[in-house]
Amino acid sequence: MDDTGDGRWLTYAELAAIRGINRASAVKLVQRERWPRSSGNDRARTVRVLVPLEWLHRAKEIPPDTGQSPTMSGEDTRIMALLTARAARAEERADEANKRADAAQVLAERTLTELADAHSRADAADVDRRAAEVRAEAERARADRAELALSSERDRADGLRDRLNSMQEQLADAHGALQLAERSESRAVRAEEERGRAEVAIAGERARADSLRDRIEALQAQLMARQEVVDAAEEVRRAEDARLAKGRWARLRAAWRGE
Repeated sequence: MDDTGDGRWLTYAELAAIRGINRASAVKLVQRERWPRSSGNDRARTVRVLVPLEWLHRAKEIPPDTGQSPTMSGEDTRIMALLTARAARAEERADEANKRADAAQVLAERTLTELADAHSRADAADVDRRAAEVRAEAERARADRAELALSSERDRADGLRDRLNSMQEQLADAHGALQLAERSESRAVRAEEERGRAEVAIAGERARADSLRDRIEALQAQLMARQEVVDAAEEVRRAEDARLAKGRWARLRAAWRGE
């Protein structure tokens, strides 16, 4: 309690104890008399009232300067003391409730700040995830183009293989025709004209067989070259798939770590 020239700064509980009234009556008295009020500097910000000096006595007592004695009975005094104690305890509970409310407010503000930080981090992680998805989509497009090129090379190699098989069949037919012609040549009993035609046929078949053999050798060389191209493209695709898989895992780990 602080005294000034105009009165004394008291809490509602202190005023109630001095006046011998309950806290509610003290509040009504302050409101009725319109005494100055001030919030304290303590954590609970307890309200104090500037009570004039002439009001610093019990409500049923005559001020000391009148020379009259108090008129309260012993029972009234006991009741007032009991009410004063109850008012003091109520004031203490109110102060404790204010402290808990302030602590809860601080905790709520801290929680809101942490929640805002968490939202910010989540937004940043979402941006990183979307960027990673864009990069992954670009890598998938490149892999699709490489797969398409490899498929085209495979189709060309299959076409060359089919042509080679067809020429090999033609070569087999030519060998069969050549063998047939050679057998015809061995038949000396036939007429010279027949032998001459057979020789011409044999020469033609030999020439055809030689031409087919040359073409087959050329196609085999082309097939080997194409197979090398296909093997190289397959190796490039496997290396690209390995690089994409490794890069995708590295990016996923970086996104998970928030880097």
